[in-house]
Amino acid sequence: METLKKIYLTIGVVIFSWIHLSAQIILPAFQGTHYAQAAAGPCSGIISIGDAYQGGKVAYILQSGDPGYDANFCKGLIAATSDQSTGIRWDNGSDITTTEATETDIGTGPTNTNDIISSQGGAAGSYAAGICADYSVTEGGVTYDDWFLPSKDELYKLYINKAAIGGFANTYYWSSTEFSSTRALVQDMQYGGQLDMPKNNTAALGATATTSSVYLTDESSYGVAKLTDGDLNSLFHTNGTWQGSGFYQWIDFDLTAEKSISDIDVYNRSSGDARVTHIYVMISDTPFPSGDDLASFTAAQLQSNFIYNIGTNDGAVIPVEVNASGRYVRFQKSTSSTDSYITLNEIQIFEADRPVRAVRAFSTAP
Repeated sequence: METLKKIYLTIGVVIFSWIHLSAQIILPAFQGTHYAQAAAGPCSGIISIGDAYQGGKVAYILQSGDPGYDANFCKGLIAATSDQSTGIRWDNGSDITTTEATETDIGTGPTNTNDIISSQGGAAGSYAAGICADYSVTEGGVTYDDWFLPSKDELYKLYINKAAIGGFANTYYWSSTEFSSTRALVQDMQYGGQLDMPKNNTAALGATATTSSVYLTDESSYGVAKLTDGDLNSLFHTNGTWQGSGFYQWIDFDLTAEKSISDIDVYNRSSGDARVTHIYVMISDTPFPSGDDLASFTAAQLQSNFIYNIGTNDGAVIPVEVNASGRYVRFQKSTSSTDSYITLNEIQIFEADRPVRAVRAFSTAP
């Protein structure tokens, strides 16, 4: 009987020791504000979605089947607590090119981000990947500076847990996943869809364009639609779009809704005489007058939210900084001389660009 008691006692000590050891393993190891129940797995009892952790908030916890999942360690994604920009372009604007940042899976955001920066260079704060990579947070004496622009799959996880993370706008966010030389994938943070959008986010593509006249009335060869066809590869190998001469000629764009416009790029005629002279750029909430006389030109200025005189410029691309809102954009000659026709290759009207949220990876692995 005494021997039996010793056996039971020994078993009891072993069981107690195992329970005690297990309790040590699952002790919370983060600097959060609460210990909410996490999903089953290696993070159970350690960390939960939305917890404050390592410079941001826990945005996603890797599950079995995810790339990089390890049943022995808690791994996942941390999102910055706010957007790094409420509107920024995907590339740095230096050229249209393929960056090779085509990865989509969880865990590929850092590779995409590095590929974009290697291709685009430029100032870190001037485009999406650069501003995310440049982000840094110091917390409790520790600096977290390994942030990146999330891939499309990583960004989708942020959408799923957006309520716990907080601070997202109901609009499209840039991912680091490139779709083509001119387009990248975005995440709709309101409804959850993903689609490709132009990297330069030009509002003129698809906009309704009208003009006061067309050279020789040849719409197919010289029509105003040539200004927004998006064919950047042939911009400097055509004669551009010829508008009629005489009077106060104009080109109008209806953007279909009010847009917050950051910049406009005017592509000069690429052959023959460069004829960007005395063109006014105007933006309005209401349609411009249809007349092509001085009275109509004056009325257009009076109703405009933004006015800029290009003057005489023979540059290949003429940038116009706007930072104004409106639905209607007009380009109009300020002279009625016989050489007042307008000849251009392309017009790009840039919306205030898309927001981004930086992400970093975490792991309890040593």
